[in-house]
Amino acid sequence: MHQELQHCPLCHSGQFRLFTTSKDYSVSGETFSIQQCQNCDLLFTNPRPAESELGRYYDSATYVSHTNEGNTLINRIYKLVRHITLRQKTSLVEKWSTKGELLDIGCGTGHFLAAAKANGWKVDGVEINDGARKQAEAALGQELHKQLSEIPLTRRFQVISMWHVLEHVYDLGQTFTLLKDLLHKQGSLVIAVPNPESYDARVYGHAWAAWDVPRHLYHFSQDVMHKLARKHGFAVKEVRPMYFDAFYVSMLSEEYQKGKKAYANAVVTGARSNLWARNHNNQFSSLIYILQHA
Repeated sequence: MHQELQHCPLCHSGQFRLFTTSKDYSVSGETFSIQQCQNCDLLFTNPRPAESELGRYYDSATYVSHTNEGNTLINRIYKLVRHITLRQKTSLVEKWSTKGELLDIGCGTGHFLAAAKANGWKVDGVEINDGARKQAEAALGQELHKQLSEIPLTRRFQVISMWHVLEHVYDLGQTFTLLKDLLHKQGSLVIAVPNPESYDARVYGHAWAAWDVPRHLYHFSQDVMHKLARKHGFAVKEVRPMYFDAFYVSMLSEEYQKGKKAYANAVVTGARSNLWARNHNNQFSSLIYILQHA
């Protein structure tokens, strides 16, 4: 069963247009529409699966953030790069906050939480996938949460991170309300999301892997992210690129577009995407936003 939104999830306008269509290449093979709000420019999947039905669209052995077992070449590259990016992520959060309590939402199998814990943070996490959460709990030696709403509103975190998670949340407004309540007044909210205005998004069009419909419910340009932050009482303090994402997304997109793997083409496109972004308002394939209370 699919739900058709009548109002924009960001500004509540009822005026939107078809932006593109894209196929679920990972699980169902279904085609979904991505619409754009004519008032605030947010891109969102519409119609989208009912919340109770979304789980089956994650039912894939290759969904890499939910498993440590996948052994395809792309998964092996993802895991190799993860070792490098974990150091970058911990350095970034420590630049913007003194060490204290850190909450990672959508923590997967817990690699970032483990790295932060090893660096002296008191960590907690949220992961809806039971298998991934159990792996994270075993690695960390502590219980984690299945839902953000399980965390008492009396708690305050110095850092709340969402690494490629915000595009998945079902209720955007409710999620931001909880984030604001749980974040310390001097804390930092770290959000990484794909960028639909990147070079690789332009090259691959409807086959761009970061559309990832229907799992990705929203797609945030830099301008839209600033609007979202302001609406909920935050200010964007810094925007940082995720260089490796251009290559990873291009590898998947090549296969989606051409029906076969083309790693050399993906490397060329990824490199071009990063070079192009340097001269075009930092429109990298994925961006990290640092938000603080306004």
